[in-house]
Amino acid sequence: MDAAWPHVAALVTSEETDKFLLLAAIEAAGNIRPREAAEIFLDLMDSDDEDIAEAVHEAMVMAGGFSDEDDEDL
Repeated sequence: MDAAWPHVAALVTSEETDKFLLLAAIEAAGNIRPREAAEIFLDLMDSDDEDIAEAVHEAMVMAGGFSDEDDEDL
């Protein structure tokens, strides 16, 4: 899975990535390299698209990047 990281990270950071592929890449990034994913999620955390912002939040929760208290802020 480590070999997939550059491809997944590129999908997450590209403005050209289709929304549904982006959602899948966000989930994958959180599972492959949670710490590095947190860094590339910064721009997406405040996305105007609710689905994207929620996917980032869920990926961070699963990776241990947010506490349960942060979950209430969504």
